[in-house]
Amino acid sequence: MKLFLDDRRPCPRGFKVARSASVCIRLLRKHRIHVLSLDYNLGPGRSKGLEVARYIVQSRRFPKHIILHTADRQGRLTMLKLLSRNKPAGVSIGLKPYRS
Repeated sequence: MKLFLDDRRPCPRGFKVARSASVCIRLLRKHRIHVLSLDYNLGPGRSKGLEVARYIVQSRRFPKHIILHTADRQGRLTMLKLLSRNKPAGVSIGLKPYRS
């Protein structure tokens, strides 16, 4: 499965969308995710994509390919550092920032 975490952007073709960190984590627990695309900001007062990145590291449920598509530069860097330091061999991390 390909999973796209974002609170407002349209979901790319071929992906399943999660509009919150909690839904994304639930899907990561239940399904084998091959590609995960993460946004950082998920709306005011809501959990961030960083919560999902922390879950991946703690649970060791790394998708084969992770894309950080957030436009938030600091959020992207924080998630990139966390995931890069902890990912197993064979997991790739790509950057695809969107402009707001």
